[in-house]
Amino acid sequence: MKGTTLRKLLRVIHFISTALVGSYIYSPWSSNLIFENIIMWGGVPILTLSGLAMWKQGMLMNWIR
Repeated sequence: MKGTTLRKLLRVIHFISTALVGSYIYSPWSSNLIFENIIMWGGVPILTLSGLAMWKQGMLMNWIR
């Protein structure tokens, strides 16, 4: 996988995760227990890991090779 392709994929994942967290904060769905668990156990960790992967992309590319 090329570096640019990985970066684009990580940006899309990061954007989708950010949209989910933002919709949790600003929508009335925050009272829904299922949606809250999806965000807490899925959205936030994915958001964190994709941000770290974009930050350390050079080291990640060396590890993949």
